[in-house]
Amino acid sequence: MLKHTWKIAIGLLIVATTACQDLEVVNPNEPDAERALAQPGDVEGLVATSWVTAFWGRTQGSASTVNALPLVADEFSGTYANNGALEMSSEPRVPYNNDPLADAGGLARFQWESWYSGISSANDGLTTIAAGLKITTGTPPTDNTIRTKAFAKYMQGVSHGYISSLFDRGFVATENTDLSNPKALKLLPYMEVRDSAVAMLAEAAAIAAANTFTLPLGKGLYFVGAEVKNDRFAQIINSSAARVLVYSARTPEERQALPWAKIIALIDAGVKADFTVELNSTNSLTSSYWSRFTNTGTFSAYGDYHLIGPSDVSGRYQAWLRSEVNNRTKFDIVTPDRRITGATPTSNGSLFRYRPSEIMVLARGTYHFSSYQWYGNAGRTTTGPLPVISLKEMNLYKAEGLLRTGRAAEAVPLINLTRVANGKLPAVTVAGPPQAADCVPRRDDGTCGDLMDALKYEINIELTGTDAVRAFFDRRGFGQLVSGTFLHLPVSARELSTLGLPLYTFGGVGKVGSAK
Repeated sequence: MLKHTWKIAIGLLIVATTACQDLEVVNPNEPDAERALAQPGDVEGLVATSWVTAFWGRTQGSASTVNALPLVADEFSGTYANNGALEMSSEPRVPYNNDPLADAGGLARFQWESWYSGISSANDGLTTIAAGLKITTGTPPTDNTIRTKAFAKYMQGVSHGYISSLFDRGFVATENTDLSNPKALKLLPYMEVRDSAVAMLAEAAAIAAANTFTLPLGKGLYFVGAEVKNDRFAQIINSSAARVLVYSARTPEERQALPWAKIIALIDAGVKADFTVELNSTNSLTSSYWSRFTNTGTFSAYGDYHLIGPSDVSGRYQAWLRSEVNNRTKFDIVTPDRRITGATPTSNGSLFRYRPSEIMVLARGTYHFSSYQWYGNAGRTTTGPLPVISLKEMNLYKAEGLLRTGRAAEAVPLINLTRVANGKLPAVTVAGPPQAADCVPRRDDGTCGDLMDALKYEINIELTGTDAVRAFFDRRGFGQLVSGTFLHLPVSARELSTLGLPLYTFGGVGKVGSAK
């Protein structure tokens, strides 16, 4: 008999067993939970605070995510070892250590538990609403049932979406899942979890589009740092669904095979301007992700040469790639891309700044070294607007969809929006970047890239610093992860132990579930 705790509001979701195992769900909070879920304000609060899980999971999260995953993706580079960051980002790549006591173990554990906590909160709210409770609050009473339901469906979909993008498999649980039935849940492949997530988001978007309401600005509620009306919320949901689909691909073949027509339609129905929330200490939103990678201390991280190297026109990047890994060290980039440098290799660009001082640990490998630190927000890390979904991100993913569906001419102006205005680079055409001695980007062999290369480069550079997980998803789908990097995480060791299932993992050169 397996037991797992359902913790109200902040706990894990539930676990399921194989057909031959029994499952008993135990709620140690009874009868307090029943009383809590009988109060309309508490039910709305339970649902309305669940977005903080999403914010922390993507942008701040546990230190295990913020420290490690951008380095694993070679978006950033550093020599700090916290939370397995050095172990997972060093070469040759080793299997992800899914041992519950390992430094790296928290990456799978906290992502798994955070997203299922969000699902738990959403499902509790939806179950209570389905049972007939009206979410009326304030004086005079205002019926907030519809907005609570729409937001719960949104969080249900977003959370399942990130589970599908991060893990090789997961549970799909809704307000209709019968937890008393041991066969009601089973671990499903990530694509099935993804498709369920997209369906949940479609339902949320339909509710938002068909009703009039406002998600209020308030500490700890809904989007915390932003007031959002229902039509804007529907756009946010559609953009989120597009992300779930784009992020799901594990290989270039899977990225090509994504339902790009559907993705384009979702983007067209998505945000028309950046969706931002305001960072400040009074509403509890501060971006430790930004501060982590722009500070001057132990945790400083720099643009990895795998990220910024394609901008180099001197040939030094290709020489760096040809060198044996342990003989690689930092070099000055020569590039016309003004996001990487100014007019000289040692001057600051608009997104990266030149930092020649040595703060990394020599003994941990000079191939981790770089002189170019991401500084996209000019040092602002805890105040001001934080883009949650940017229009440029949606434009670039739409451009990718247009390219992959034979509509290159329509993709060109979307690529040039950032390439020309921000990079100060010559515009691309359907033939790609102008073939010249200073063409950007360059391929690993030093030749000028084509239009798809230019698009991938724009996504990599412009979306640097978006959050702690995006680069891993995109570079995985582009086939740009270092050989041996795990393509997804295994179900966390803690969950496997609870289920009575054997420990497993991914990663390591030549291993199943690893980048080639």
